[in-house]
Amino acid sequence: MRYQPTQLTQSYALHQAEQPQNTTPANSIQSNSTVLQSSTSGKKTVLSRTEVMSELRHNGLLISPTVNDHKYVIPQHSWVDGDYGRYFDSYIYYLGAEYNAEGMDCDNFADFYRQNLILANLKAGGARQGDVPCATIVVNQKDKGIYHALNLIRTNRGWYVVEPQDGTFTSLNTYRYLRNITKVTF
Repeated sequence: MRYQPTQLTQSYALHQAEQPQNTTPANSIQSNSTVLQSSTSGKKTVLSRTEVMSELRHNGLLISPTVNDHKYVIPQHSWVDGDYGRYFDSYIYYLGAEYNAEGMDCDNFADFYRQNLILANLKAGGARQGDVPCATIVVNQKDKGIYHALNLIRTNRGWYVVEPQDGTFTSLNTYRYLRNITKVTF
């Protein structure tokens, strides 16, 4: 799905209205990490690099053993799709980042989503147990004549493709372009 400026702007406006007006990115990351700590408290699911690669291969993705981390902490789906999604939207709004085919396009949004998730995990102390299994993927959308970048994330409910420009979550096994994923970067 492509970026829709009016949808995203409305989404940001709604999230901005919910946020205190003096919120800075640093405070947002701090409150976001608190949410991660509370949502992942208790027994955490941790997967090895081999298990992550095996799951992706089982889903039909061919990836080379360049996955960097040795262990991955699996976040709660409700946190990634809920609290983190709202945080990400408000942070993008705070930064004033808007789609621009010349400089801020799908790969920038996907990389920013992934890196921010890693920082939230680090801030919450989760990095001591492992990284969050989130990748940037490139998809050949042949019917549209374009390549498009999105995110692939493993939650406690399985693998999901995330469109960071509008927050859409799609299960990997029902993702329309599953066989057209050309690159997976952790």
